Amino acid sequence: MTTFMQGVILYRQWMIQSHRRKVENDSPFAVGPEEERLLAEALKLFEASKGYARNKAAFLMQWGNAMRASRQFEGAIALYRQAGDIDTKDYAPVLNVAVALLEKAATSDSTVKGTQVRFDALRQTSNYLTWVSDGGPFIARPTLPSRIADALVGVGSEAQEFAKCRLDHERYEEAPPEVPHLSHTAALKICVDRARDNLALRVIEEDTRSQESAQLR
Repeated sequence: MTTFMQGVILYRQWMIQSHRRKVENDSPFAVGPEEERLLAEALKLFEASKGYARNKAAFLMQWGNAMRASRQFEGAIALYRQAGDIDTKDYAPVLNVAVALLEKAATSDSTVKGTQVRFDALRQTSNYLTWVSDGGPFIARPTLPSRIADALVGVGSEAQEFAKCRLDHERYEEAPPEVPHLSHTAALKICVDRARDNLALRVIEEDTRSQESAQLR
């Protein structure tokens, strides 16, 4: 058994533990010392065998998932993008980059840096919806819309406006929730793009205020 596969086994042991405790705590990240230990050991094995996984998209995705579960978002994003460069027809790397950015945004505060992180997450999500998404439906838990909503919490009324936008389109324009249809993607993209554009304006305003404050010192 390769060192990398040993890491995969440890990562999947963590997945089993995380599923078993979801009733009490549905965090997508490691919870408690035992889960943290499993992921830390898995990551050490992945790192030790990175030459083996360098050109294998599936292994890079596993490695990225373990990093994301450990809240190492930048490392996970780099691995997902590397996997996407190898397998350009697979939607998973592009989606996982968006998910990692959304989860990173949900754990950020609402400072200037936090707003930029949220903008980056919404921009990547819009990119996924434009070029890759096959029409959902977005019902797997946690859903993509729920991750977007979590990422927007703490930035003015953006989370509430996104929720209202989603509700308006769900009622009148989308196919039934359980049916794969591009109307799901189109409606979600409208709301994502609206939130992304609002965040872009906030980033500009906060950068301007920061620069003006620096000049007054």
